[in-house]
Amino acid sequence: MRRAREIVGLPVIDAKTGKQVGKVYDLLIGDDWRIDGFILSPRSLFMPCRYMAWSDAASCGEDAVTTRQPKRIRNWKRVRGGITLVDGRRKVRGLPLMTTEGHILGVVEDVYLEKQMGNTVIGFELSEGFISDLIEGRKWLSMPETAIAGDDALVVPAGSEQTVAPFCVMMEGS
Repeated sequence: MRRAREIVGLPVIDAKTGKQVGKVYDLLIGDDWRIDGFILSPRSLFMPCRYMAWSDAASCGEDAVTTRQPKRIRNWKRVRGGITLVDGRRKVRGLPLMTTEGHILGVVEDVYLEKQMGNTVIGFELSEGFISDLIEGRKWLSMPETAIAGDDALVVPAGSEQTVAPFCVMMEGS
Protein backbone atom coordinates (compact mmCIF):
# COMPACT_ATOMS: atom_id res chain seq x y z
CA MET A 1 0.00 0.00 0.00
CA ARG A 2 1.02 3.59 -0.56
CA ARG A 3 0.31 6.90 1.15
CA ALA A 4 -1.48 9.27 -1.20
CA ARG A 5 0.39 12.27 0.23
CA GLU A 6 3.67 10.72 -0.98
CA ILE A 7 2.52 11.45 -4.53
CA VAL A 8 2.00 15.16 -3.83
CA GLY A 9 5.16 17.05 -4.76
CA LEU A 10 6.43 14.50 -7.29
CA PRO A 11 7.59 15.81 -10.67
CA VAL A 12 5.61 14.78 -13.74
CA ILE A 13 7.97 13.68 -16.50
CA ASP A 14 7.27 13.13 -20.20
CA ALA A 15 8.44 9.53 -20.67
CA LYS A 16 9.26 10.18 -24.35
CA THR A 17 11.48 13.25 -23.89
CA GLY A 18 12.54 13.18 -20.23
CA LYS A 19 11.27 16.76 -19.83
CA GLN A 20 9.46 17.78 -16.65
CA VAL A 21 5.96 18.91 -17.60
CA GLY A 22 4.72 19.69 -14.13
CA LYS A 23 4.68 18.90 -10.44
CA VAL A 24 1.87 17.18 -8.51
CA TYR A 25 0.12 19.75 -6.33
CA ASP A 26 -2.87 17.64 -5.26
CA LEU A 27 -4.97 14.62 -6.18
CA LEU A 28 -8.58 14.58 -7.37
CA ILE A 29 -10.64 11.82 -5.74
CA GLY A 30 -13.91 10.67 -7.27
CA ASP A 31 -17.08 9.75 -5.41
CA ASP A 32 -16.15 6.09 -5.98
CA TRP A 33 -12.98 6.61 -3.86
CA ARG A 34 -10.60 6.23 -6.79
CA ILE A 35 -7.99 8.79 -7.76
CA ASP A 36 -9.32 10.42 -10.93
CA GLY A 37 -6.27 12.55 -11.65
CA PHE A 38 -3.42 14.82 -10.66
CA ILE A 39 -3.72 18.55 -10.09
CA LEU A 40 -0.44 20.10 -11.20
CA SER A 41 1.14 23.26 -9.80
CA PRO A 42 0.72 26.39 -11.92
CA ARG A 43 3.67 27.24 -14.15
CA SER A 44 3.78 30.77 -12.78
CA LEU A 45 2.14 32.90 -10.11
CA PHE A 46 -0.70 34.18 -12.30
CA MET A 47 -1.48 30.98 -14.18
CA PRO A 48 -4.08 28.40 -13.14
CA CYS A 49 -3.30 24.91 -11.92
CA ARG A 50 -3.39 22.19 -14.55
CA TYR A 51 -4.93 18.73 -14.57
CA MET A 52 -3.78 15.34 -15.80
CA ALA A 53 -6.15 12.36 -15.72
CA TRP A 54 -4.96 9.23 -13.88
CA SER A 55 -5.40 7.29 -17.14
CA ASP A 56 -2.81 9.55 -18.81
CA ALA A 57 -0.10 8.51 -16.33
CA ALA A 58 2.26 5.85 -17.63
CA SER A 59 3.62 5.23 -14.14
CA CYS A 60 3.36 6.59 -10.63
CA GLY A 61 6.68 5.70 -9.03
CA GLU A 62 8.44 6.63 -5.80
CA ASP A 63 10.34 9.50 -7.39
CA ALA A 64 8.18 10.71 -10.27
CA VAL A 65 4.96 10.36 -12.21
CA THR A 66 5.54 9.68 -15.90
CA THR A 67 3.25 10.33 -18.84
CA ARG A 68 3.29 9.56 -22.53
CA GLN A 69 0.42 12.03 -23.08
CA PRO A 70 1.74 15.49 -22.03
CA LYS A 71 -0.45 17.22 -24.63
CA ARG A 72 -3.52 15.98 -22.76
CA ILE A 73 -2.60 18.05 -19.67
CA ARG A 74 -5.10 20.90 -19.53
CA ASN A 75 -6.07 23.83 -17.34
CA TRP A 76 -7.68 22.73 -14.10
CA LYS A 77 -11.33 23.56 -13.67
CA ARG A 78 -13.16 22.60 -10.52
CA VAL A 79 -15.01 19.39 -11.18
CA ARG A 80 -18.40 19.19 -9.51
CA GLY A 81 -18.60 16.17 -7.24
CA GLY A 82 -14.85 15.58 -6.99
CA ILE A 83 -12.88 16.08 -3.82
CA THR A 84 -9.21 16.85 -3.35
CA LEU A 85 -6.71 15.32 -0.98
CA VAL A 86 -4.94 18.28 0.64
CA ASP A 87 -6.19 21.65 -0.65
CA GLY A 88 -9.41 23.34 -1.61
CA ARG A 89 -12.90 23.73 -0.25
CA ARG A 90 -13.74 20.01 -0.48
CA LYS A 91 -10.60 18.31 0.77
CA VAL A 92 -10.30 15.00 2.60
CA ARG A 93 -7.29 15.79 4.79
CA GLY A 94 -8.40 17.48 7.98
CA LEU A 95 -12.01 16.33 7.83
CA PRO A 96 -13.47 14.56 10.84
CA LEU A 97 -14.42 10.96 10.05
CA MET A 98 -17.62 9.96 11.80
CA THR A 99 -20.15 7.16 11.79
CA THR A 100 -23.77 7.57 10.75
CA GLU A 101 -24.55 7.41 14.49
CA GLY A 102 -22.49 10.55 15.12
CA HIS A 103 -19.40 8.93 16.69
CA ILE A 104 -16.21 10.76 15.61
CA LEU A 105 -13.38 8.30 14.94
CA GLY A 106 -10.69 10.90 14.29
CA VAL A 107 -9.49 13.42 11.74
CA VAL A 108 -8.23 12.19 8.36
CA GLU A 109 -4.48 12.72 8.00
CA ASP A 110 -3.96 10.67 4.83
CA VAL A 111 -5.52 8.06 2.60
CA TYR A 112 -3.81 4.91 1.41
CA LEU A 113 -3.86 3.43 -2.06
CA GLU A 114 -3.24 -0.01 -3.50
CA LYS A 115 0.41 -0.77 -4.33
CA GLN A 116 2.04 0.11 -7.66
CA MET A 117 -0.32 2.02 -9.99
CA GLY A 118 -3.35 1.37 -7.79
CA ASN A 119 -5.68 4.32 -7.63
CA THR A 120 -8.26 2.85 -5.25
CA VAL A 121 -8.42 4.21 -1.70
CA ILE A 122 -8.07 1.25 0.68
CA GLY A 123 -8.00 3.02 4.04
CA PHE A 124 -7.69 6.14 6.15
CA GLU A 125 -4.98 7.26 8.58
CA LEU A 126 -6.69 9.00 11.50
CA SER A 127 -5.49 11.37 14.18
CA GLU A 128 -7.17 12.22 17.46
CA GLY A 129 -4.89 15.21 18.05
CA PHE A 130 -1.20 15.88 18.60
CA ILE A 131 -1.00 14.71 22.22
CA SER A 132 -3.07 11.58 21.55
CA ASP A 133 -0.88 10.81 18.52
CA LEU A 134 2.23 11.03 20.73
CA ILE A 135 0.80 8.89 23.52
CA GLU A 136 -1.37 6.38 21.67
CA GLY A 137 -0.28 6.78 18.04
CA ARG A 138 -2.47 7.31 15.01
CA LYS A 139 -5.32 5.02 14.03
CA TRP A 140 -6.17 3.10 10.86
CA LEU A 141 -9.57 2.43 9.31
CA SER A 142 -9.84 0.11 6.31
CA MET A 143 -12.11 1.45 3.61
CA PRO A 144 -15.66 0.55 4.64
CA GLU A 145 -18.39 -0.48 2.18
CA THR A 146 -19.50 3.14 1.92
CA ALA A 147 -17.92 6.45 2.78
CA ILE A 148 -19.57 9.76 2.01
CA ALA A 149 -17.40 12.86 1.68
CA GLY A 150 -19.38 15.92 2.71
CA ASP A 151 -18.24 19.50 2.98
CA ASP A 152 -17.79 19.19 6.75
CA ALA A 153 -17.19 15.50 7.48
CA LEU A 154 -16.60 12.03 6.08
CA VAL A 155 -19.41 9.70 7.08
CA VAL A 156 -18.96 5.93 7.34
CA PRO A 157 -21.44 3.22 8.37
CA ALA A 158 -22.40 2.58 11.99
CA GLY A 159 -20.14 -0.03 13.55
CA SER A 160 -17.02 1.17 11.68
CA GLU A 161 -15.51 2.18 15.03
CA GLN A 162 -15.10 -1.54 15.78
CA THR A 163 -12.65 -1.90 12.87
CA VAL A 164 -10.38 1.00 13.84
CA ALA A 165 -6.90 -0.36 14.65
CA PRO A 166 -3.63 1.13 15.85
CA PHE A 167 -1.70 2.48 12.87
CA CYS A 168 1.45 0.48 13.75
CA VAL A 169 -0.50 -2.82 13.60
CA MET A 170 -1.72 -1.92 10.11
CA MET A 171 1.81 -1.11 8.95
CA GLU A 172 3.18 -4.42 10.24
CA GLY A 173 0.57 -6.33 8.25
CA SER A 174 1.34 -4.57 4.94
